[in-house]
Amino acid sequence: MTAVLRLSLRQIAGLRRLLIVGLLALLPIVVALLLRSNAAGTEGRQESMVGLIDSLLAGAVLPIVTMALATRTFGNDLEDRTLGFIALTPIARWQIALPKLAASLLIAAPLVLGSGMVTAWIGSNGDPRTVAAVCAGLLTGVVAYAALFTWAGLATTRALPFAIIYAVLWEGVISSLISGVRYLSIRAYALSVMHAVDASAGLGRIGNRLVELPVALAAAALMVTGFLLLTIHRLKRMDVT
Repeated sequence: MTAVLRLSLRQIAGLRRLLIVGLLALLPIVVALLLRSNAAGTEGRQESMVGLIDSLLAGAVLPIVTMALATRTFGNDLEDRTLGFIALTPIARWQIALPKLAASLLIAAPLVLGSGMVTAWIGSNGDPRTVAAVCAGLLTGVVAYAALFTWAGLATTRALPFAIIYAVLWEGVISSLISGVRYLSIRAYALSVMHAVDASAGLGRIGNRLVELPVALAAAALMVTGFLLLTIHRLKRMDVT
């Protein structure tokens, strides 16, 4: 498992990819600084922070950064045909799937959480509860997205277009138009965790994307488990030689 993890980290930690996702992770921080200098009064700052967290952090940075990394954990192996060599080693398929998921998390989670932590600190004037709420929500989201996009990278050679369509169309458009879809939205799970941790402060203003906290946590856990099992099943069934 350790060898698969090291290989996966080397595959997805290319300088160009890290530079792109790193710049994307910096974007909310820059916007937060601009909003803080321009927003008038506490009310304006809170509304700006909620919009920033909802639209930019949870709606864009979280899925795109995770997608850019997780879809490549198997994508690189399929393109350069190294998956066949890995599959021939005497290890169980879950010992391939789990390190692949872990590799994307080890890079995506620090980037996304670091961006959220600094953004929330700026927007809330250093309120530790708000910072903790944002980090908890983003962590929920990054794990769920990583499981989904890791499976997608193995299931199809067009994982990146699929992931973009999912993040933009399903999470961004359909979940806004049809209220029931939020129960199948990773973005809604992340925002619901944030709201539950810090409902009394600015994050209590997050809108109608929310679901009940037990539902959000259970659904996120089921999604991670389900897509990890699908990844293992796909590894068992597909011809990788």
